[in-house]
Amino acid sequence: MILLTIACICLIINKSTATTTPIPTYAEYISYRDSLLQTEYKQSLAGNEQLSKQEMVVSDILSNMVVQDAGIMGDHYAPSLSFFDAHPWIDNTSIVFPILKKMPKGAVLHLHSDSAGSYDFLVYNVSYRVDSLLQTEYKQSLAGNEQLSKQEMVVSDILSNMVVQDAGIMGDHYAPSLSFFDAHPWIDNTSIVFPILKKMPKGAVLHLHSDSAGSYDFLVYNVSYRDYCYMYTTETATIPYGAIHMFASQPDDMNWVKTTELRAASSNSSEFDANMLLRFTIQGLNFVDYFSVWDGFEAAFSRIFGATTCAEVWKDYIDNAVNEMLEDGVTHIEFRIATASYWYDLEGNSYDINFAINYAYELINKTRKNYPTFSLKYILFVIRSDNSSSILPELKQTLQLQNQYPDLIVGFDLVGAEDEGHSLVYFWDDFHQIAQLGQNYTTPLRYYFHAGESIMVNDTNLFDAFLLGAYRIGHGFQLSKHPMLMDLYKETQIGIEVCPISNQLLGNVHDMRDHPFFIMFNLGMPITISPDDPAIYGYSGVSYDWYEIVSAFSIDVAGLKQLAMNSLQYSSFFGEGEREAAVAQWEQDWNVWIDWVATTYSNHSSVVLKPNKK
Repeated sequence: MILLTIACICLIINKSTATTTPIPTYAEYISYRDSLLQTEYKQSLAGNEQLSKQEMVVSDILSNMVVQDAGIMGDHYAPSLSFFDAHPWIDNTSIVFPILKKMPKGAVLHLHSDSAGSYDFLVYNVSYRVDSLLQTEYKQSLAGNEQLSKQEMVVSDILSNMVVQDAGIMGDHYAPSLSFFDAHPWIDNTSIVFPILKKMPKGAVLHLHSDSAGSYDFLVYNVSYRDYCYMYTTETATIPYGAIHMFASQPDDMNWVKTTELRAASSNSSEFDANMLLRFTIQGLNFVDYFSVWDGFEAAFSRIFGATTCAEVWKDYIDNAVNEMLEDGVTHIEFRIATASYWYDLEGNSYDINFAINYAYELINKTRKNYPTFSLKYILFVIRSDNSSSILPELKQTLQLQNQYPDLIVGFDLVGAEDEGHSLVYFWDDFHQIAQLGQNYTTPLRYYFHAGESIMVNDTNLFDAFLLGAYRIGHGFQLSKHPMLMDLYKETQIGIEVCPISNQLLGNVHDMRDHPFFIMFNLGMPITISPDDPAIYGYSGVSYDWYEIVSAFSIDVAGLKQLAMNSLQYSSFFGEGEREAAVAQWEQDWNVWIDWVATTYSNHSSVVLKPNKK
């Protein structure tokens, strides 16, 4: 436009003489104009290109269509807009773009490799392959082969959405990243997922120590209010401060004082009870290292020992523990209980393991009036840290009782800190002898060893448990460090009793997202969920353990269902009749829970189901 203007001026005014030349005719003007345009065109890239007749036709077509294109695009005329705004109009409206799209363009000489191709490829191709890999991994997991009903799929969607919301609501108090002690009140008061899991039927709890099975709230708010409950008011080498014991009358050691009197003399009875409860747990203790945690753990047990070994209190305590589990959706319990257990009463009598055996049958019968499929088993144990060179007497005792009470006593365990106590191989001679002796019985001795509850990667108890033919193992925390051994456990279907919160609070893992549970879950290992010693950790039931793994690993409904079914599959039922009844009842309870979640939390669902055609 600038050159054209200058050319026109030069035609009219002769700059050198400043005289006026004749004004050109229109024809002359057009001739000069075309000449200038052609001169400019010849200087352009296209100027020296000799077109064929066909190319000239196409050039005319394209020129006309470019004009039409501008009219069609209107306010969305591409050159006047940001490409981001013009892009959809070019794709959907332009009549020129499809022609240019097909034009052979030769080479592209400026292109950055990491943005050379459409990222649609990453989204719709690479992401598809990622999804395919994730689906393959999922199919190998515990949840992979679980076929869900339409209603279960709705609930899975609801729960998945709510787990994400829950993490946002919890914020800095996101449970898996915290110590359970810090997370506990937030789970109770803030989580929207925990109340749902609380009502979920969980099947069985397979790893539960009888003297810490139920909340110690019962000892504080019930037992310590009894007139015969005494507390030790000083600290000695054998009795810790705050220990409680039952006495018919004042003992000679005047350091034992009635809890009712101590409470009455305190300035604040509520604070007195809260402090007593805190002493019964390991909460609030400052541990120097992993081994000091176990020291605190054992000290807490020593404070309640005098209560849970009183026959009357123990019955009430076990009753309460069972009721807490039933309220938490558990209908099958397998208690760990010591072979050397003893009890006393206020009349001076003492009792051995037969006391617990007899009461178990009484408890089962009265519980089945309201829960017909309820079942209870005992796994007898010895503490591995005891200064004993042989456990053969306890093995023989358990073998005999297992065959005498096959519907109650299911096997043997060796418990306690693995990093400090004897390993399984230490007692190999005893295990060898009991295997030979077991051939004379209807049922050889079954094993449920604590194994892999350790900070040591090379925990050989995992290998010994496999070689000794364990039916299940407790914890298995270090099992994921041994791929070959995991294959053997999976192949032989050795059940693994995972106890998430216990593993964290005893120092095996700090952030629950680092727990090896998810590795074993994704490999389809025969794992189950248990609380171990919930009372020591300040809670009851097993819902908190389920909540931790759901929050940490986003376990869906298929996973929850399979874990619950695993708990029944790897339980030690007495005969198929007992197992089938328990499974049938669980399935019924599960379907009721699914319907309740789908109805109560439908506003959290992003799934719309079409009605069935009639």
